[in-house]
Amino acid sequence: MKGMPRMIGILGAACILVMGPVDVSAEVFIDIYAGHAKTDTGKADITGNVGGIAASGDVAYDSSFTVGGRVGGWIGKYFGVGLDVFHFDSDLKNTSIEQGNLGIAFDLMARLPLLANEGMPHGRLQPYVTVGPAIFVSDQKSPGFTDGQSASVGFKGGAGLKFLFTKHFGLFGEYRYTYFKSTQDFETTGFAPTTGEITQRIGTHHFVGGVAIHF
Repeated sequence: MKGMPRMIGILGAACILVMGPVDVSAEVFIDIYAGHAKTDTGKADITGNVGGIAASGDVAYDSSFTVGGRVGGWIGKYFGVGLDVFHFDSDLKNTSIEQGNLGIAFDLMARLPLLANEGMPHGRLQPYVTVGPAIFVSDQKSPGFTDGQSASVGFKGGAGLKFLFTKHFGLFGEYRYTYFKSTQDFETTGFAPTTGEITQRIGTHHFVGGVAIHF
């Protein structure tokens, strides 16, 4: 998958930071997941430097595979923070335009500890919600154009359900929604190249599941 080495590097650095000196009362966790991403039809604006070229309209996107990982910590029973790194594609439907998106989200989290007992005081069953800002780095490839890249600040929010089989291992499922506005410069590669920019509003539904490791 495009962007995988970069995502693994960022997630590895996050693990080192979180697994370093932490409050002994914090419950550190790692979530590893994969799933399906479906990007909504959205509005795109195109401007160019030749004759004031301008166009605006709705564009549709192909669904894609998504994969990622989150490192974080619960402070007490109910509240926590996390760093979530994930990748998904938003290729334009029925075109040869490919777009890969790397997301880095800063999660504020809350959970409800259910089925708690003496051995698992934070609950075996944990419904939870997450919300927070995210940074998105998008790469675009299209025949006849130079490769484009953009970075923007967006949003990620979600809700999930985690079940711990033991104090340290469990499975979870999660729905999350991401949104960001991407503006990329472009340049044609033929004779007398044209330059301009394309702005897209990318809202995506993610359905993921994976493995949870708690320490």
